[in-house]
Amino acid sequence: MKISGSLALALAASLSACSTLPTSAPTVKEFSKSLPKAAAAPKAYPAGPRYQIINLGPDTSSAITKFYSDKSSAIIGMSNYTPSLVLSPGDVVSISIFDVSSQPLLGSGAVENATASSVSPVVGHSTSLPAETVELNGAVKIPFAGLVNIAGLTPSEAARAIEVSLKGQLKAPQAVVALVNSPLNAVTVGGDVNRPGIFNLSVRGEHILDVIAAAGGAKYEAYDCDIDLVRHGSTTHMWLQDLVDQADHNVPVEPGDRLYILHNPRSFSVLGSSMKVSQIPFDSQSVTLAEAIARSGGPNNSLANIEYIYLLRFEPKELVKMLTRTNDMVVADDATHQGKIPIAYRINLKGGNGYFVAQNVAIRDKDIILMTKSDFSQLQQIFELIKSVTGAYFDLRATSFNGSY
Repeated sequence: MKISGSLALALAASLSACSTLPTSAPTVKEFSKSLPKAAAAPKAYPAGPRYQIINLGPDTSSAITKFYSDKSSAIIGMSNYTPSLVLSPGDVVSISIFDVSSQPLLGSGAVENATASSVSPVVGHSTSLPAETVELNGAVKIPFAGLVNIAGLTPSEAARAIEVSLKGQLKAPQAVVALVNSPLNAVTVGGDVNRPGIFNLSVRGEHILDVIAAAGGAKYEAYDCDIDLVRHGSTTHMWLQDLVDQADHNVPVEPGDRLYILHNPRSFSVLGSSMKVSQIPFDSQSVTLAEAIARSGGPNNSLANIEYIYLLRFEPKELVKMLTRTNDMVVADDATHQGKIPIAYRINLKGGNGYFVAQNVAIRDKDIILMTKSDFSQLQQIFELIKSVTGAYFDLRATSFNGSY
């Protein structure tokens, strides 16, 4: 009788503990419990997590895909730079001067030019000046002519300016100006590349992938690398794979640009009632929601509620307004993450349509997939608990019975 009384007490304790059973995932009711109710002002929001649930259907998935496609194209046309041969302060130039004076004024080199109609050859003189750096005031120093301003001119225009400055000093002077080096007409490439450094730009106009190639290429796969482009004091963040896949994203670089290649392996996490709870690397160019669920082993048949699987991420306000078709959405400041709103996209995999939607939804870096727990699984846990208690009771009874002999 004492054992039967203990059994009754154990069963009563187990049933009273139903609400505190250990769990690896929330149920739909638990997950939705902390959703904010409609309010007139942010102050009316209750404390705790603030997020919105949006059903993930064909229209929603298409709108998300289009939004991010349009957003990534914003970098197109971000550069109005046109390459040119215009000289600037800091450029290094070589200068050669030719003349037909009777006596050489600049050097002693002789150049003969005989023609069929000439009675005697015309003797000219040439000299090559040491390489000169265009000074900050835009001038170079020419013997017998002084400072000649060539900044803002092309090499041929600079040669004409030098010829004009030497008239009266030389007979029929001719000059040739060539650009040797242009330190300011360069970009810096650093980070996770094989040969970081400073690279000069040519008149053909290099693009981002050109200068990355000049730096020996990225050390890692393009889908695992980000790019920070620093231009005019502002930074633009890009994904290297986007530039590889879409030629119009591979924008021209400008003198003074700084490019930093960052190794950033992308991953997503699968939590809750899945066969394998883990953080999973992409290890590929793209991963769909269906592929992500498959990589985790899929939902646990005895635990998961496949009608309520959630994709959690932070989304821009403009996208959320578009999906919810509201312009008066109220979001507390502390509910956002870098100006983005926490969203839980709900997908139903009980019907066939959900699987096609899941195949069209692209997973983004640091997404979370949450598989909720079914209410039936909690009932199953209760039965398992009762079974363990009754099993212990019968074991004890058997031991007591055997010990009585």
